[in-house]
Amino acid sequence: MQKIIGYSKAEQLKSNKVKKEPSFGKKNYKWNNKGIQRITNDSELSYIQWLRNQQLQCLICGSNEVELHHIKRSSTDKKNHKQLLPLCREHHTGSSISPHGAKKQFFEIYPFESQVIIADKLYENYEIL
Repeated sequence: MQKIIGYSKAEQLKSNKVKKEPSFGKKNYKWNNKGIQRITNDSELSYIQWLRNQQLQCLICGSNEVELHHIKRSSTDKKNHKQLLPLCREHHTGSSISPHGAKKQFFEIYPFESQVIIADKLYENYEIL
């Protein structure tokens, strides 16, 4: 944080002359083979690693190369690392049927409730082990 000469820290923050450093995202990082990701606890990290080791197929096309999609009602919802769907890159972020590309089409075919049911079944398979 820069200090402006002649002002106390409290005065600088009050007058917005110095930006307060955000604390968001500075805790709870785990290193994995894809880099650093924010995982809130070890059980969630264990579940994600278990999913990556499974022979999952894309929910839409059946491709074996999948990414894990976090199910959320809106973009402001917090990610739940236990509600994940396997989708190939095209159906995850592409322009065809995808939750990040053609959101409306994706939610017409896979409403939120059906996504949760599928994700819960995946998590039940993990809990059984």
